[in-house]
Amino acid sequence: MDNQVPYYWIVDPEEKSLTVYQFVKDGYKVIVSIQEQSKVRLQPFPEIEFDLAYIFGETE
Repeated sequence: MDNQVPYYWIVDPEEKSLTVYQFVKDGYKVIVSIQEQSKVRLQPFPEIEFDLAYIFGETE
């Protein structure tokens, strides 16, 4: 992978969304875009569960 970042995430607190991009031979492509307050497992960390409600401050 010629010094390319294999994945990057964009977390948008205003839109309460998370988008994951993956590098492929033609550039970056969106592999997931989430706008719901759920628990998810995302690349490149499939063993970790992320609570988007917590990340966006939607929990008590």
